[in-house]
Amino acid sequence: MLLRAKSRFKDGKEHRYWSIVENHRTIDNKIVQRHVLYLGEINDNQHASWCKTIEVFQCQGEPCRFPLLTVK
Repeated sequence: MLLRAKSRFKDGKEHRYWSIVENHRTIDNKIVQRHVLYLGEINDNQHASWCKTIEVFQCQGEPCRFPLLTVK
Protein backbone atom coordinates (compact mmCIF):
# COMPACT_ATOMS: atom_id res chain seq x y z
CA MET A 1 0.00 0.00 0.00
CA LEU A 2 1.11 3.53 -0.62
CA LEU A 3 -0.15 7.09 -0.67
CA ARG A 4 -0.87 8.57 -4.10
CA ALA A 5 -1.49 12.27 -4.70
CA LYS A 6 -3.54 13.80 -7.48
CA SER A 7 -2.90 17.48 -8.17
CA ARG A 8 -5.51 19.94 -9.36
CA PHE A 9 -5.42 23.68 -9.99
CA LYS A 10 -8.44 25.43 -8.54
CA ASP A 11 -8.81 29.22 -8.29
CA GLY A 12 -5.16 29.64 -9.29
CA LYS A 13 -3.87 27.40 -6.48
CA GLU A 14 -2.60 23.85 -6.54
CA HIS A 15 -4.57 21.39 -4.43
CA ARG A 16 -3.42 17.85 -3.68
CA TYR A 17 -5.90 15.11 -2.95
CA TRP A 18 -4.55 11.91 -1.41
CA SER A 19 -5.64 8.30 -1.69
CA ILE A 20 -4.34 5.02 -0.34
CA VAL A 21 -3.74 2.52 -3.14
CA GLU A 22 -2.25 -0.95 -3.35
CA ASN A 23 -0.46 -2.60 -6.25
CA HIS A 24 -2.11 -5.71 -7.63
CA ARG A 25 -0.80 -8.03 -10.35
CA THR A 26 -3.40 -9.24 -12.86
CA ILE A 27 -3.50 -12.63 -14.55
CA ASP A 28 -1.64 -11.30 -17.61
CA ASN A 29 1.21 -9.95 -15.38
CA LYS A 30 0.17 -6.30 -15.54
CA ILE A 31 0.43 -4.28 -12.36
CA VAL A 32 -2.58 -2.11 -11.58
CA GLN A 33 -3.27 0.11 -8.58
CA ARG A 34 -6.41 -0.68 -6.61
CA HIS A 35 -8.01 2.25 -4.84
CA VAL A 36 -8.41 1.40 -1.12
CA LEU A 37 -9.30 4.67 0.62
CA TYR A 38 -9.81 8.31 -0.40
CA LEU A 39 -8.31 10.76 2.12
CA GLY A 40 -8.87 14.13 0.42
CA GLU A 41 -6.64 17.08 1.29
CA ILE A 42 -4.42 16.31 4.27
CA ASN A 43 -1.72 18.36 6.02
CA ASP A 44 1.90 17.31 6.62
CA ASN A 45 1.23 15.87 10.09
CA GLN A 46 -1.63 13.75 8.79
CA HIS A 47 0.53 12.63 5.85
CA ALA A 48 3.27 11.43 8.20
CA SER A 49 0.71 9.65 10.36
CA TRP A 50 -0.81 7.83 7.37
CA CYS A 51 2.66 6.79 6.15
CA LYS A 52 3.39 5.24 9.54
CA THR A 53 0.00 3.49 9.57
CA ILE A 54 0.67 2.00 6.13
CA GLU A 55 4.07 0.70 7.32
CA VAL A 56 2.35 -1.12 10.18
CA PHE A 57 -0.16 -2.79 7.85
CA GLN A 58 2.57 -3.89 5.43
CA CYS A 59 4.28 -6.03 8.10
CA GLN A 60 1.48 -8.65 7.85
CA GLY A 61 2.11 -10.44 11.13
CA GLU A 62 5.88 -10.05 11.19
CA PRO A 63 7.46 -7.88 13.90
CA CYS A 64 8.08 -4.39 12.55
CA ARG A 65 10.97 -2.17 13.51
CA PHE A 66 10.58 1.58 13.55
CA PRO A 67 13.52 3.90 14.04
CA LEU A 68 13.25 6.07 17.12
CA LEU A 69 15.34 8.83 15.59
CA THR A 70 15.23 9.72 11.93
CA VAL A 71 18.19 11.44 10.32
CA LYS A 72 17.54 13.82 7.44
